[in-house]
Amino acid sequence: MIPMSCPSCGRRGNVPLDRLNTRMHCKKCDAVFHLDATGKPVLGEPPPPKGSKSAKEAGRDKNEPLDPIGIVAEKLSHTPKPIWMTAAVLLSGYVLWTLSGWFGGAPLSVEQSLGRQIHDATVAVLDNDTATLKNLTAAGTEDTLLRAVEMVRPMIADGQPTSEKVVFAAGEPVASDEEHREVEVSLIPTTGTGSYNLKLAWVKFKNKWFIDGGTTFELNEMEVATKKAAAKAKGK
Repeated sequence: MIPMSCPSCGRRGNVPLDRLNTRMHCKKCDAVFHLDATGKPVLGEPPPPKGSKSAKEAGRDKNEPLDPIGIVAEKLSHTPKPIWMTAAVLLSGYVLWTLSGWFGGAPLSVEQSLGRQIHDATVAVLDNDTATLKNLTAAGTEDTLLRAVEMVRPMIADGQPTSEKVVFAAGEPVASDEEHREVEVSLIPTTGTGSYNLKLAWVKFKNKWFIDGGTTFELNEMEVATKKAAAKAKGK
């Protein structure tokens, strides 16, 4: 036990050694005080333990500006490495995605995407690029589409690729059906005269457009028959 007296009213008493730097309350004058490390009574609350948040706040000058970077760095130093590394990767991905939006332009709408696909499909027909055509075609109709390509290519400038001379325009919805489109593409040959109107039927699946190979074959079968009949009549 160590002797002590209230620093406010002088009331005396004894306390155990383990009461150093702990909160005390005088029953006589209602003062709050504590004994410092030397056993001296001091008015007011005891200081917080070293290393605690309160101790750090108490050690900082009230007029000292906050250092957000330092605070974040300190917290990261106590965060498990896998957690902050994952956070860094996610943040980097977000930054790259944002920059790609700024410099790469806005993503294409469904209609803009259809226009791009019409162009790619037309060039693929002219260049006989079967791999690209299969990627653009609805599953199960690829072979029928390739039959259509074999049928129409001889009608386009005697079968010579003319992809540098493509004129196309997206069609309107068929019977107000937003899930299907029939598109007519005017192909202008680099040699000879005339043009061929390629028919492409499209179907939307899961908000993406694909060529309907069966309908495309039927549409072009009629176009080829009309062309051949006109050529035969002209030959007479």
